[in-house]
Formats: sequence, C-alpha cells, structure tokens
Amino acid sequence: MKKTAFTLIELIVVIAIIGVLAAIIAPNAFKAVEKSKVSKAITDFKAIKSAANALYADTGSWPHGGDSAVRVINSDIMRNVSSFSGWDGPYLDKFTGATPWRGTYYFTTNPQMGRGAQYELAVEFEDSCFNTGPNGGCPIPRVSAQGIDSNVDDGNLATGEFQGGSDYHWVLQWDFCATYACW
Repeated sequence: MKKTAFTLIELIVVIAIIGVLAAIIAPNAFKAVEKSKVSKAITDFKAIKSAANALYADTGSWPHGGDSAVRVINSDIMRNVSSFSGWDGPYLDKFTGATPWRGTYYFTTNPQMGRGAQYELAVEFEDSCFNTGPNGGCPIPRVSAQGIDSNVDDGNLATGEFQGGSDYHWVLQWDFCATYACW
C-alpha cells in the first residue's frame, strides 16, 4: 500500500497563495474597521446632541462645560448634577461615554471656532483613555478625524463644525456665551 502526501513544493505554493490573499484582504479589513469607528462616532455625537437639546427643552439649560471639561457621562444629560427644575432624564440610554478609539467624550466651551468672538459649546473627543488611562493614549487617528469631517462638515479640520489638531471638537451650540465660564 502506497502512502500519499504533499510534497514540499506543493506546501510552499499553498502557503504562498495564502500569503498573497492575506496581503490583499487585510488592508481592506482594517479600513472597514476604521470606517465603522467613524460611523459610530457620528452616531454618538448625534445622540449626545439630541440629549443636550432634550435637556435644554426640559430645563432651559445646556449641559455643563464651563471652565473645566466635564465628561458626558458625568453631565446633566445622564443625571441631574445641577438640580435643574424640569429635568426628565437620563437623556441617553446605555451610553458608556467612550469614543470608538477608547477616548472620552467631554463637554467643553471653545473660543473662536470661526464664527466670531463668542464661545461655542462643544463635544470634545478627548484622547484621555477611558476610564483611567494616561492623556495621549487614545487619540483619534487623523485619517479618521478627516473621515468624520468629510462626512458631516466642510472637509477641513481647521474650520467648520468639526475641528481640531490633537484633540478634536465638534460644535454642539454656536455662540454659546460671551465668556469662558457661562455657568
């Protein structure tokens, strides 16, 4: 009885074919993952914006940003931190507060984002790792930030509703207040 087996040449050819296929498929898979993170960030911002608008409709007040950044999960849209009359939250369900890149969503006020001297209320995509990591550990890749900007704004990270360099800010309310701390 004769045994049959693969020859060394046949095994090398099969391994080479698998390597070529992996080289073709892997970059597309990574692009798809990053594209889904961009979509998730856009969806998160729209949910935060809707929640902030609902808070404003119920209480006449916006979520706190002021002179110190406040994590979205620690803000008035999640619990009535400021004891607002008429608060009917929480305004976001099952929201972790983490960006798709494991950073943190913050409310902040930002000066002069291109519409005058007033400050804007913005959601910041902070690169502080959620929950306790060091600052700078979870940034949005620039290509992803450009993807967000191209999808929702003017395609220029220096102008418009979505801006930034190392940390990215998305304007929630234009001309929010005249000073840094409005609360």
